[in-house]
Amino acid sequence: MNQQRPEVADVIRSCKTDFLTRYRVSQQQRKALQDMESCRTAALGSHLWQCPQCDHQEIRYKSCRNRHCPKCQGSRQAQWLEACAAE
Repeated sequence: MNQQRPEVADVIRSCKTDFLTRYRVSQQQRKALQDMESCRTAALGSHLWQCPQCDHQEIRYKSCRNRHCPKCQGSRQAQWLEACAAE
């Protein structure tokens, strides 16, 4: 059984409406939720990537680049953890 793990964006999509009606949220927090929800989806646009070796092409969706987004900051977090472990 190979079930895909839910992402933060999935949780936001399923709970955002209820969350926003229950809690007072600042504009910055609303923007962060919206950014994370739409990160790497068609909502932010896409570009065509082509492999330089085999000419394989695929559509790649643009990221939100929000500092709170786990998709955008995942590699940066991994680098930080590696640097801490090396010390």
